[in-house]
Amino acid sequence: MKLIPTILCGGAGSRLWPVSRELHPKPFIRLADGQSLLQKAFLRGATLPGVQEILTVTNRELLFKTQDEFREVNAAALATSFILEPFGRNSGMFCFTAGTMLQQMQAHCSQILAATKACLDKSATAQGTGFTQLALDPDTFAQVPDNSIDYAVMEKSDQVCVVPCTIGWSDIGSWTALGDLAEPDANGNRLQGEALMHSTRNCTIQSHHRLVGTVGLEDLIIIDTPDAVLVAKKSSAQDVKHIYAELKAKGHEAHKLHRPCGIVRFEDNYGRA
Repeated sequence: MKLIPTILCGGAGSRLWPVSRELHPKPFIRLADGQSLLQKAFLRGATLPGVQEILTVTNRELLFKTQDEFREVNAAALATSFILEPFGRNSGMFCFTAGTMLQQMQAHCSQILAATKACLDKSATAQGTGFTQLALDPDTFAQVPDNSIDYAVMEKSDQVCVVPCTIGWSDIGSWTALGDLAEPDANGNRLQGEALMHSTRNCTIQSHHRLVGTVGLEDLIIIDTPDAVLVAKKSSAQDVKHIYAELKAKGHEAHKLHRPCGIVRFEDNYGRA
């Protein structure tokens, strides 16, 4: 049986704002060792026995960023294939053969299967050295019924089992979860970057661009990026998505991408500012 690890790369970028953005979602966040979550997923798949190809499902706007990430770590020169969604869908983690899933979809959600096949028939394929790209047709993709695999198949199928395992997995869905990946200091602080801390306990601080100073703080999250700063209570880490949602509703570009701040200086012909 041929094994093709499949990576789902995307997301809204809401819960790990301001580092994650719509065009720089969670998979592209780099951890303390310099590798991104996407690169780590690729390397885990690449080390499985017999793997010769890795498939990635991502958004059209993230294709080149995704390809750049693989080039950094694809030392074995594995073949890479991409399925490009015109917009995002939620998904879970399951393991199955393609034949079994097709059979179960035909039995339990034949409309979704038929609409997906119609979309594939209309979609364009491109190939190059070491990669294959399938760009899903946006018009027919929009006609695929919007339902999760949980409801459409898994809750109806009698071909399902749950396998208990201890893998240390976390979806890293908040700054608290991401901060827990770093080793705490004697006061429980988790730091990435440069900070001077006085009477500070149990804080998560990330600042790679400038010095952060803290005095008398406890149980806070402080995330500094060139164009935005987040300060939040750890107990409210899941509510960061509300800041992201308001930025998006207002059309503020800080929800979508990073804009490094700087000073622009204008001078006249006499050198006067």
